[in-house]
Amino acid sequence: MLGTKLQRLKEKPGLAIAGVAALIGVAVVGGGQFATAAPSTTTTTQACINKWTGTIRVVMGYPSTDCTYYETPIDLGGGGGGGATGPSGPAGATGATGPQGATGPAGSGASGAAGPTGPNGATGATGPDGASGPTGPSGPDGATGATGPIGATGPAGSGGSVVLGGSGDTDNGSGGTANDGLTYLAVWDDNESSTEANVAGVMPRSGTIGNLHVRRIQGTFDVGDTGEGFVFTVMVNGSATSITCDIVMNSNTADDMEASCSDTSNTAAVSAGQTVSLRATETGSASDDPDVMWSVTLN
Repeated sequence: MLGTKLQRLKEKPGLAIAGVAALIGVAVVGGGQFATAAPSTTTTTQACINKWTGTIRVVMGYPSTDCTYYETPIDLGGGGGGGATGPSGPAGATGATGPQGATGPAGSGASGAAGPTGPNGATGATGPDGASGPTGPSGPDGATGATGPIGATGPAGSGGSVVLGGSGDTDNGSGGTANDGLTYLAVWDDNESSTEANVAGVMPRSGTIGNLHVRRIQGTFDVGDTGEGFVFTVMVNGSATSITCDIVMNSNTADDMEASCSDTSNTAAVSAGQTVSLRATETGSASDDPDVMWSVTLN
């Protein structure tokens, strides 16, 4: 609005001074409606009018050095007093957060008191075992402890092998004559008889007899034919068993007799209390009767 009125003054230079004063007054008075704080001092208001074109330019202060050579200054008089304070305008929008300031220098104040001790942390995992140290010296022997109770009796065993046997002369007392019959050799003794009951041994337990071995220990057939000699048979309770072997002449030459015989294949059962002996049966016409040793096993 002020610009429109100034334009009219330009068109009518004769009205310039009065018009400028009126417009400035309006501007000053009207400006009080929008000012947030009017100044308490008065200021001389002045305008500059172009001498040739009539263009008006408002300046503040007097005398003014703002007017050019081609302008004429006009004193418009002092400004009016300040108007009443207008109401506060609405709060402006919050500005953007400024950058974080530089860290200030560390304070030199005294250290605060120590805080209370915190709770113990959880127990850590067990570390690996260390290397074993050297063995220490042996300590003294301790006192002998009391004898413990006797354990229960174990089950009866099945019994191991028992070796039976004896030795004797195959001569039954006839003086070594040929074909003098049967001779029975004792168990656990160096004895012989033509009667078995005189030399038979009583068995302490039941079992199986086997593994007959007979060995000639002295004496030979002085004269005889090949194949002549003695047949040895195990007797159980007075009866012959299948356990048997023979020692015979290898030829009709003197002293050419076998040294031993055996039967490891055949067996015979025996009960506790029954008797056992070895029977020697002479064959042929030999005139000498050798001494022998014999054995069997009882399983």
